[in-house]
Amino acid sequence: MWNLDRIPNEIIGQGRNKSSKIAAIAPHSRLIMIRLLLFAALVSTALACGPRSRATYPARPAQRPRPAPRPHPPTPKPAPAPAPQPAPSTPASTPSTPTPVFTSPPTTTTAAGEEEPHIEEDRRRRRRDVHPLYAEEQQDLQVQVELALSFHS
Repeated sequence: MWNLDRIPNEIIGQGRNKSSKIAAIAPHSRLIMIRLLLFAALVSTALACGPRSRATYPARPAQRPRPAPRPHPPTPKPAPAPAPQPAPSTPASTPSTPTPVFTSPPTTTTAAGEEEPHIEEDRRRRRRDVHPLYAEEQQDLQVQVELALSFHS
C-alpha cells in the first residue's frame, strides 16, 4: 500500500520498525477514510434530494382573473322583541296603580340604515354586564386596582 520506508522519521518518530510505523499511520488514514465516506454520503443525498428537472413538475395552469365581488343587499335588522311585562302582584286592599313597563328606547338610524354609535355602545354595555365572564374580569380588575392603591398609599 504505502512505502513506509520513505516516510521520514521526523513525522512518525525515530527508531521505529515497520509495524510501529503502520500503527502510527493507521489512525490518520482511518480519519481520512471516514471523512471521505461521510462526504460521499452527503453528496449522494444531495443529488438524490436536490432540485428536480422541470419535466417532473406539471406546468401551472394559467389563472383567470377573479370577478369583482358583488355588493350584498343590506340585511334587514330584526325588530326588537317587546319587553316582558311583570305580572301584577297587587293585594286587594291597596288601590291598583299602573306599573311602569320598561321598554327599550327607540332606536335612531342614520340615512344609511346603521344605528347611531351611542345606541350600539349601550347595547354592548348591557350585553357585557350580563355576561358572567365579564363580571369575573371586572371583579379581578377591581381587586388589582385596590391592591395598587393600597401599595401607593
